[in-house]
Amino acid sequence: LQNHLLQVLTLLAMDTPTNWTSDEIRNNKVNVLKNMPTIKLEDCLLGQYDGYKDDPTIENRDTVSPTYACIRTKVNTPRWEGVPFILEAGKALNERVCEVRLHFRSSPNSQPNALVIRLQPTPKVFFTANLKTPGFSSTPASTHLGV
Repeated sequence: LQNHLLQVLTLLAMDTPTNWTSDEIRNNKVNVLKNMPTIKLEDCLLGQYDGYKDDPTIENRDTVSPTYACIRTKVNTPRWEGVPFILEAGKALNERVCEVRLHFRSSPNSQPNALVIRLQPTPKVFFTANLKTPGFSSTPASTHLGV
């Protein structure tokens, strides 16, 4: 996975520094990494996009190098107990997006609400919420609330 994904994960999961010096921030980010378990193969989904081996720059046509990875991990601290962290990256995907999605616990029969922090291509923050549709219906509708 790309280094920037781990940077974002550590910034999100670190404890609040007592002072905002670069050393204190670095130490808190390192502490996050120390509290993460070793990633096992059963926590990974790896793949290779169709046509990768047809690329003229690929010398080994029998390559099994992954071009996509989705990894599930956790941070073993009281604050993040039971919260999965899912890191996803790949080449030749439909969208070139770098974002952090915080999914909140969902209620029965609905999608979870989410806070999305998009870093690329256009930085923005938005909240995806399930709201009651107007009128007498009690059917929830998913809505994006931009910040």
